[in-house]
Amino acid sequence: MGGFLLRKAGAALIVVFCSSVVVFVGVRALPGDPAVALSGENRDPAVLAAVREKYGLDQPLPVQYVKWVGRAVRGDLGVDSRDLPVAHTIVTRIPITLELALLSVALGMLIGITSGVIAAVRRGKAEDHAATTFALVGLSLPHFWLGLMMIILFAVDLHWLPSSGYVSFGQHPIQNLEHMVMPAIVLGTGLSAVLMRQMRSSMLASLGADYVRTARAKGLTEASVIGKHALRNSLITVTTVVGLQLGALISGAVITEQIFVIPGFGRLTLEAINQRDYTLLQGVVLVAATGYVVVNLLVDVIYSLLNPRIRVTGAAP
Repeated sequence: MGGFLLRKAGAALIVVFCSSVVVFVGVRALPGDPAVALSGENRDPAVLAAVREKYGLDQPLPVQYVKWVGRAVRGDLGVDSRDLPVAHTIVTRIPITLELALLSVALGMLIGITSGVIAAVRRGKAEDHAATTFALVGLSLPHFWLGLMMIILFAVDLHWLPSSGYVSFGQHPIQNLEHMVMPAIVLGTGLSAVLMRQMRSSMLASLGADYVRTARAKGLTEASVIGKHALRNSLITVTTVVGLQLGALISGAVITEQIFVIPGFGRLTLEAINQRDYTLLQGVVLVAATGYVVVNLLVDVIYSLLNPRIRVTGAAP
C-alpha cells in the first residue's frame, strides 16, 4: 500500500504541475492586454506601466511563471483587481460550493444506488423500466432548464422555497437548507442518473458471479446475499464513477450557482472571467484543477480499500 500511495502521489504532483503550466499559458493567451483589464480600462501609459510593474507583467513569461508558482506553493496566489488576496477570496467561497457538492453527492448516491439495486434485482420488471426511464430523463435535462423550472414551481407558484440567495449554516441551519435544496436537486439529478445506470450494470454482473451463487447455495437470505456480497463489490466501480463525476459537479455548479445567486466557487469563476481579472482567474482554475486531482487520488485509495483482493503492482501482497 505504501508504494501504491507514493506512485499515486507522484503522479498527482505531475498532473498539478502540468495543470499550472496550462493555466498560466491559457490565461496569458486570452485576447487583450492584461494590464488594461487590471487597470479598469484606463489606457494612460503611466497607469499601465504601474500596473505591469505591480503584477510583474513587465517581466519575461518564464520569470512570471516561476514567481507565481513559488508564491502559490506558499499559499500566496497574489491580489486581484480590487487589491484583495486571491487565496482569502477563494477560501471564503469554497465552503459554499463544497456544501452544495456534498449535498448533491449524498442525494445522487441515495437515489442512484437505491434505484440501481432495485432495477438489477427486478430486472425486466416494472421497477427496472421505471428506473431506466428516470435515468434517461435525468441525463437529458440541462441544469439551467431544470433550475429555472424549479424556481418557477417551488418559489414563484408555490412559495415553498426561496428563489435565490444564500444563508450560512452557522447563521441559520434551516434557512441554509431551504436555500440549498433546489440547487442540490439540480446537480444531484444528473449524478443519480449516471450512478443508477452504473449501479444496475455492476449489480447484474455481481448477481451472476460464482460467489453469489455459492452464498445462495449456503442458504443465506436474499437480503444478505445482495447487501453483504453483491452490493459491496458493485460499490467499487460506483466509487470511481462518483470521483469522476465530481469534476462534472464543479462545472455544473458554475451554472447552478449563477442561476440561484449562490456566492460559491463556481460563481467566483464566472466573476473572474467577466471582469477579466487575470490573477483571480489563475487562482480559481489552479485550485479547481488541484482539487480534482486530490479527489481522484482519494478515490484510488478508497477503491483499493473496498476490495483487498485488488493487487496493485509494487504494493505489498
